[in-house]
Amino acid sequence: MKKTTILFLTMLLIPVLGIAQRSVKLCIEYDKVVNEKGELYQYSERYLGTNQVITKNETTYILRSIKVLDNDSTKNTRNHQPRSRHERKEQTCLQVPLNEETLMATNTAKKAEGVAKQIYRIREARLTLVSGEAEHTPNDGQAIRLMLNELNRQETELTSLFVGTSNATRHTQIVNYTLSEDTTTTINSILLRFSRYSGPVAADDLSGEPVYIEQTNKIGERPSTKPKHKKNETENFVESSSVAVRYEGKNILNPTPVYQYVYE
Repeated sequence: MKKTTILFLTMLLIPVLGIAQRSVKLCIEYDKVVNEKGELYQYSERYLGTNQVITKNETTYILRSIKVLDNDSTKNTRNHQPRSRHERKEQTCLQVPLNEETLMATNTAKKAEGVAKQIYRIREARLTLVSGEAEHTPNDGQAIRLMLNELNRQETELTSLFVGTSNATRHTQIVNYTLSEDTTTTINSILLRFSRYSGPVAADDLSGEPVYIEQTNKIGERPSTKPKHKKNETENFVESSSVAVRYEGKNILNPTPVYQYVYE
């Protein structure tokens, strides 16, 4: 019973007596891209002369950057994919009214033809407005810009029925990396994995590609800190550390200092 008690107390004391772990906070920035095919995508080449279209609904993720954060910079950062000011609101319905001919179309091919004609009429109206050949061209430059913006908006929305839509939102996630205490010059490990279809995943989740982190240490020598050490005995220690991150064979974070030993 006494041995068990002593062992338990020893386990409690280990974290107190041991070297405090150093860690660094990393901010992972990535985009969630939602692609939606247009209902008329099969007719895009026939009527718009392009085959650069979205042909299936798909959500993918793109890793954009990884940055080292200061401790204070995480106070206002959430870990669960916050909305960004760059986030765009997805269109839930078409805002441009279709003309009667298109609405009366009895099949998809006729509807595609009607939408295409409407797109060409918008382009023609824009051309006459820009060239000054329109019957009622306003003299005010601001009014002309507003009219052109509206024509551009209508063309974009109608064209999306053929080419589809792609909406990207920026997300962030904070990852803590514990710096190794080993007196080794270079230490490589997997920080996390990144999946094209799931975004950031755990380091042991093979659905994603590995994101490697490399810790580079500058090793110094100091008097031994052991409780019982011989006179003039020295030991190696980590004097400073930097980290770099690689993804798909490219540096996504260049070597960045994250630790410096403070001499007393």
